[in-house]
Amino acid sequence: MKQLKDDNSGLSLIEVLVAMIILAIVVTPFLHSFVTTASANTKAKKMHRATTLAQSVMEGLKAERLENISAQFNYPGVNFRIMPTSQVGTIGEYRLNATGGYDAVKKNEEYSPDPSVTDRKKGFAGLADHASTYSTDGGTTYELVANSDSKYYFQMKNVDIDGSKYDVRIKLDGTTADAQNYNTKDLVQMPIIDEEQDALCIQQMAYTMSAISECSITDVPAQLIRKITITVSENSGRTTVTVHYHYEKYGDSSLDFDRESVCYDSAQYTKDLRAIYLYFTPLYSTRSDFDVIEYVNPQNIPVSLNVFKQKLDTLTTEQSAVNMKRTEASTEDTCKLQIDFTCTGVQKADLKTKVYTNIYQNLANPGYSVTGVLYDIKYNGSAASDLFAGDVMYAGHEANRVYDAEVTVYEAGTEKLLTTMKGSILD
Repeated sequence: MKQLKDDNSGLSLIEVLVAMIILAIVVTPFLHSFVTTASANTKAKKMHRATTLAQSVMEGLKAERLENISAQFNYPGVNFRIMPTSQVGTIGEYRLNATGGYDAVKKNEEYSPDPSVTDRKKGFAGLADHASTYSTDGGTTYELVANSDSKYYFQMKNVDIDGSKYDVRIKLDGTTADAQNYNTKDLVQMPIIDEEQDALCIQQMAYTMSAISECSITDVPAQLIRKITITVSENSGRTTVTVHYHYEKYGDSSLDFDRESVCYDSAQYTKDLRAIYLYFTPLYSTRSDFDVIEYVNPQNIPVSLNVFKQKLDTLTTEQSAVNMKRTEASTEDTCKLQIDFTCTGVQKADLKTKVYTNIYQNLANPGYSVTGVLYDIKYNGSAASDLFAGDVMYAGHEANRVYDAEVTVYEAGTEKLLTTMKGSILD
């Protein structure tokens, strides 16, 4: 029988080297993959934290009025509520300079008193780098000092989220709503709007001016007819609010103009629709017919309808040329509004919508009544004054303003942008 050879010589050095080379060739791609995956996971976690931070800050802003936001950033040690101060390094308000950088503002106590200025707050407001908060007791009580450009900038530096550091910049911009004549003092008192629950529909003055051109209008009160249709609908759990504007020339319906926009889509939010806010500028017609707002809600979705008239403080050359009226004492009584409910198949007693309006408020002379206003509510063609839930009180000060809000998050100490979130707040 053949004996097996007892060989204890092992592997040669060359064989070991060859084996190591083969192993390196095979393992290296896997190691690279592991490193790449780990790096991607780290970046994903950082982006997730940045996005969560932006969302948290935006929600904090929406819960506050502008004057409170400004006070918190100028006096964070008093009562900062946007997020826990233990997580934030420095907090402050800034101005955007000519080169795009940020300069810190100065609070009123940082200036030497000027005895020539009788009204210290007024003198403070005239300084280029003033804070938007005026306080004489270190932020315990305060007033808003409005910026002339309607823009406000705030920062939080070295925000710590699970060990990662971020810088947060906040911009509140009221110029868009200013241009739409929404940010005026002649608004109404109302609850804080929550964009997740409330549809905000602001009549675009550009629509009216385009209609004037398209319909060959030379005298708005005498010739222009407008109908605004608000439609509330639900499909597969998704609720939308659509506003359609129809204009035509009185006596010639062939000359017309239409625009439509979606002002609420629940697919973007997690809450149910609560209210609709429509802001419009009356036509102050010299004819006998009404400004008509049609409300279509065939599925009887529970929601309040808030219809608010506004006034034009000034007229452009184009508006003056077509006799577009400002809200003056001579025209306020000519406002005629009819709200038509179209809710086929729903009994009026079962209707889940009530109307609130400021139609009886005198925008030209606050505190004085209007006597000639004509206001009517119809339900499927029949009179339905009982659907009128109440008059909304006029606010004779800048109590309600819409600001575009932008929250940007950067890696701390760098200009590396991680995420941007946009929304709006109602002050």
